[in-house]
Amino acid sequence: MEAHLASFDQIWETIRDVHYDPELNGAPWDELRETLRPRVAAARTDGEARSAMEELLASLGQSHFGVIPGEVYDELDRPSGPDGSPAESGSAGGESGAPVASSRNPGGIGQPGFDVVVVGDQAIVRRVVTGSPAERAGVAMGWVLSAVDGHDVSKGIAALREHLDGGEAELVLRRMALANLAGDPGETARVTFLAEGDASREVTIELIPPKHISEPFGNMPRTAVDWEITRIGDIGLFRLGIFLHFSVRLELEAFLDENPDLRGLVIDLRGNPGGIGFMANGICGHLVDESNLRLGTMLMRDQSMHFNISPQATVFGGPVALLIDGGSASTSEIMAAGLQDLGRARLFGSNTAGAALPSVFVRLPNGDGFQFAVANYVSTGGSVLEGSGVAPDEVVWPERSRLLEGVDPPLAAALEWIRQQ
Repeated sequence: MEAHLASFDQIWETIRDVHYDPELNGAPWDELRETLRPRVAAARTDGEARSAMEELLASLGQSHFGVIPGEVYDELDRPSGPDGSPAESGSAGGESGAPVASSRNPGGIGQPGFDVVVVGDQAIVRRVVTGSPAERAGVAMGWVLSAVDGHDVSKGIAALREHLDGGEAELVLRRMALANLAGDPGETARVTFLAEGDASREVTIELIPPKHISEPFGNMPRTAVDWEITRIGDIGLFRLGIFLHFSVRLELEAFLDENPDLRGLVIDLRGNPGGIGFMANGICGHLVDESNLRLGTMLMRDQSMHFNISPQATVFGGPVALLIDGGSASTSEIMAAGLQDLGRARLFGSNTAGAALPSVFVRLPNGDGFQFAVANYVSTGGSVLEGSGVAPDEVVWPERSRLLEGVDPPLAAALEWIRQQ
């Protein structure tokens, strides 16, 4: 049980040192250590030891703090194992249940040419990139990502969902589903989908280079950055996959300058996990013409960070609709909540992740996973986002039946609202 004791100590010390509230939300931290550590030492099973650790974290009374059993955490860590080698799928493998290992580079930034949204235990295709190998292979909206190289994606989602605490479940599960497809551009994946009528369709998809790669920033690894700025009739569409490339603001500015006749603007932040926080300050400067406005304030153990909107020369004054879902986190939530509080955007979709700074996942000495939040965030209207997220003004769910018809329900609702203004 030495590994369990070391894991308990790591959890206790981590929360003591980095929790954003120095009072630890009123939890009697020293007393809990004296009470619960002996239970870990006396535990006869992994479950008994894990129960004591979970009780320690439950004393905080907050979401985003939990212990994930090692065999389930392996799903979150796919496709790379602890040593960086391709991980095996274990009992969640192909139809035979045999482990399946991918030969692709688990750290690659090749793109599959489609995006998914997790609904229940299914990863459903929400968007297919025009001209991509996925489109040429016939992949369509509404198809369910069933397996990759024989690895059952739905089983992995179901196993991990049972152990996720907090609204960020969709964010984590979408990441896990897409991680099965990781690889370098040019590498291929054998992908099985459930098409219309749940007919099984297996295709081979070549991964494509990302449109952009993140700019150097601190110690961040190279990351694929995808954005789209276009027109749907007389309405602009600005879709951003992650806040990690400064050129996106310049392209948005150029688009607004070149399209002064826009009736409205839809900003799609679904599935956007965040990134560089102050990028939202500059982007929002194209949406408001008042000075000295703030999106909100981030609260950490030793400091506070204000997100002040940066005024820009080009300002769009028409109606703005913003799309969010459980995969929208961090900077996406900061931007959504701030614009909502300022009355500058109407939000469509579903509740965001409630991870104003993404919660951190680490591997414990006993092999289990440990999740903990590291910051709090208060919007300009006083809403606490960590653990609660941002609620849309209009709840619109991504129904598979409508996706199969080629209709994206949240986007359709946003476009209709703008047309009625």
